[in-house]
Amino acid sequence: MEMVSTMRTDGNGVAVISKMVQILDAVANGESVNVSQLSEKVHLPRTTVFRILTTLVAEGVLTDTYQPATRLVMWAHAALRSTDLRGASVQVLDKLLEQYRETASVYVRVGDARVCLDRREGLALLRHTIVIGEPMPLHVGSTGGILLAWESDEFRKELWRASCERFPSIPPVHHPDWEVIRRQAWAVSMGERDAALASVSVPIFGPATRKEQKVIGALSISGAVERFAQMDLEQVTSQLKADAESITERLHGIDISSIV
Repeated sequence: MEMVSTMRTDGNGVAVISKMVQILDAVANGESVNVSQLSEKVHLPRTTVFRILTTLVAEGVLTDTYQPATRLVMWAHAALRSTDLRGASVQVLDKLLEQYRETASVYVRVGDARVCLDRREGLALLRHTIVIGEPMPLHVGSTGGILLAWESDEFRKELWRASCERFPSIPPVHHPDWEVIRRQAWAVSMGERDAALASVSVPIFGPATRKEQKVIGALSISGAVERFAQMDLEQVTSQLKADAESITERLHGIDISSIV
């Protein structure tokens, strides 16, 4: 990232665009934002940060208090509508909800966090309620394990550290056995992020890069720990893997660079 900050192609420069994105990420995280904090975070002078914030406010991207403004809603709607992975998952999520009556979700990694791309909320009174687009930690939960397991060791450690720093109120419960997750192609979480919740997740592989086992998302069902403790894990993971494969097949022929 420091290398990017030295690159400039015109009056604004790609470095400024990069820093603008970092500022928007900080705002989207719900962090307490002021000019001094952002200046330290993105390694820019306060005067530069102030000019960027002023521009974002003027363009309707941020409010006067540097919170996300309604223009971002339009961008988010367009992003969700055009995401191929979300469209390819619709039938699978509907089927999983009908079959298990638990919350069914598709997650992707966005930087050092995982984000729910789409979900079907469970039918039980006690269920896992997920907000689409809300950043969640990578270092806890079965979906986090899936999204990290196929990364290189060095990059995975970097993401793990960054996730722990980004979500300091959620400490890691343990370090998963990444080799086991890759070999069995599923992960389970029992009360890691929330003591009352459990989840089972499997990888969704990109169709054009299956030999390299490029994971583009995670398919998951989640709900109350008590109900998941009684599930036939072998049957559930087998079903989820088959459903994830069907999503991959629906993506066949699509340039995966446009998926997320």
